[in-house]
Amino acid sequence: MRKIFLFILLSCVAAVNAQDIEMPSLTKEQMRQDVEFLVQAIKEIEPNIPIREKVTGTKIYDEINKLAQSVDTISSFESFYYLTQRILLLCQDQHEDIRQYPAGLENNNYYIDAQAIERTKYSNRKYDPFMIIPTPIQYVNGNFYYSANSYLAHNMKTVVLPAKAQILKIGDIDVDYYVATWNRLKDNSIRWDFKNKKYYTNRFYSPEDVGLNIDDSHTYQINDSIITLHFMEDLGIVGWHCDFKNLFAFQVQYFGKEKILYIRIPSMDEEQIPYLQKNILKYKNRQISKVVIDIRYNGGGSDWVWEEVISSIIDKPIISDSRVYYKNTPLVVDYVTKIRESEIVKTFQINGENYFSTSETENDTISPDSVSLNYNGKIYVLVNEKIFSSSLAFVSVCKQAENLVTVGTATGYMCGRSTTPFFLSLPNSKLIFELVPCIDMSGNKNNPEDFYDFQAEIPVNLTIDDYVFEMEYKGKRYGKDFLYNHDPIFQKVLEMK
Repeated sequence: MRKIFLFILLSCVAAVNAQDIEMPSLTKEQMRQDVEFLVQAIKEIEPNIPIREKVTGTKIYDEINKLAQSVDTISSFESFYYLTQRILLLCQDQHEDIRQYPAGLENNNYYIDAQAIERTKYSNRKYDPFMIIPTPIQYVNGNFYYSANSYLAHNMKTVVLPAKAQILKIGDIDVDYYVATWNRLKDNSIRWDFKNKKYYTNRFYSPEDVGLNIDDSHTYQINDSIITLHFMEDLGIVGWHCDFKNLFAFQVQYFGKEKILYIRIPSMDEEQIPYLQKNILKYKNRQISKVVIDIRYNGGGSDWVWEEVISSIIDKPIISDSRVYYKNTPLVVDYVTKIRESEIVKTFQINGENYFSTSETENDTISPDSVSLNYNGKIYVLVNEKIFSSSLAFVSVCKQAENLVTVGTATGYMCGRSTTPFFLSLPNSKLIFELVPCIDMSGNKNNPEDFYDFQAEIPVNLTIDDYVFEMEYKGKRYGKDFLYNHDPIFQKVLEMK
């Protein structure tokens, strides 16, 4: 089964210059109907929320139900849009939100019509405008830090907040409590730190953004001093060099002295498969001691990318347990059989819940390509906390395969195979939303935490100094100098025998 993940971490709002369209004036009853359908869809389709509840202790369904009841307090379409978006954000998955419909995805999706597409496109543009500004906030060993010097507005003056300043409070609220209780209302990139048993993120939303009426100030520890800045506004980043060109460039390099084949995959972009295969096979007659596949900062795409890359390298098949299941509910059955036109192969119960499968087998096989390198050694997969979607599917397969070894930092996300999200629209407003429809039961998942990516197989404990150096590095990112002399994760591979 082809598995495509449509999430793009650095997405931008499409159709910025689209003409205004007439939006509906919804009655209270129509708003209630739409919210009721949204909550019903979440409960029938989304299979991962119970796992998140057990791991974090957060009563997500209760939060969704409580937020849904606030529909009676709103009157405008804008407020209704934000309410539905906030309900979806509580699902804690970046695949689940109000989202424009991908062209050509499903020709017979009867939930989606031209009016739904136009209204959603317009609403995304009008109500969710944003600029792509990389955040300099980094979570390290239980604490939040700035990883770059930043300009901030403070009392009508500009101040410089130095890198490595630790964030202690938002207003008078402890930063950990703020992230878990308030930031989570807007932040669907939230992760779980198993070691410290708490939520963390690289995004911070202001109290106003999360509906909190408190003083908008941050309290920091800078060396041995504690300072509080009131009326804070980000104005820019000082002394930060982000090598976007090379950070998100595909690479295939051979380091002759150590006989290392290094493959950089910054996104799971199908269009790059020919480039990757061609350049990997250039080294078919070279001696290779190690293969390194670097997927750091990879926000996802298509599973075909990493499957084809592995196929170009290996000498024998990699067989992995692949049990991807759907909840057996009327809405899911309808979508799978009528819109996806898939057949239900078997039904069963797990822990009292009803599921079904559309696959005849419970294994996936990646076979060597006919012109493969026929490499029989370890393949080291470099990971960091900024990978997602199809990259996490790759990680889940690595954890089952003896010759695929992950090296780096954990993401704190749920990890596993899935399929393209379901796209539906609300009956009255016509807003299009997406939901994750599958749960990955592959591998030995005896406990709720087994569903999470909470540790690389070879962990590398980075310090805030490592992150600050990376932000300030002025050379070619993921070039030989960076990898060999300044990259603790790549250096860990060099140490492996």
